[in-house]
Amino acid sequence: MPRINLPDVVYGLRHPLKSLRYLRHRDTISYEICARYLPANPVIVEAGAYDGSNTQEFCRFWPDCQVYAFEPVPSARERLVKAAAEFPDRIHPQSMALGETAGNCDMHVSVTGVSGGEQSSSLLVPAATREEFPFVNFCSETTPVRVTRLDDWAAGEDLHSVDFLWLDLQGMELAALKGCGDLLSTVSAIHCEVQALELYKAAPLYPELSRWLERKGFHAACEAIFRRGGNVLFVR
Repeated sequence: MPRINLPDVVYGLRHPLKSLRYLRHRDTISYEICARYLPANPVIVEAGAYDGSNTQEFCRFWPDCQVYAFEPVPSARERLVKAAAEFPDRIHPQSMALGETAGNCDMHVSVTGVSGGEQSSSLLVPAATREEFPFVNFCSETTPVRVTRLDDWAAGEDLHSVDFLWLDLQGMELAALKGCGDLLSTVSAIHCEVQALELYKAAPLYPELSRWLERKGFHAACEAIFRRGGNVLFVR
């Protein structure tokens, strides 16, 4: 099943610059761009760490960083823990999800093809995801996961500041940001997945998330988005 469909083509013709950037870079914002707004030894909170690929890349790009990697889906977390073994003193896997309210929630776990592919998993019910990404399936039963507020978790870890938030939460990004509380005032940059379509039910779209962050003193420094959404780097 092609990942670029007819609506994508029509959108691309109407937005040629975004189309050219998407064809060249997809929804990638380079670490070099992110680093402009960060110290040389950033404390990173990565939520939606999946298999640890980005987590390892952080440690290679920032040799003195500390990464707290959150991944609540058990099968993905197993791969994250294996990836973390490459940098045991700098990657700290966390087996929970981030949200606005602490508690237990049901995770809708995705699978791509015959196995793996949990990166589309969400605490929200899939909506347009099923139409836009027909190659992504979801397990028939949900998986219970623990959810924590970031500020509550940080207090328990005696962590008083975070430089960089990397959020890939399939529609739960704004909830995770609201769960930062006063800890958000210590953050310099946020790499955030955003949605232009309601891929998950009741997921805030990019304009709503952007307005909330603007009220907190952040603005979009770099966008890598297409028809469905993408990633945005917000900086203070």
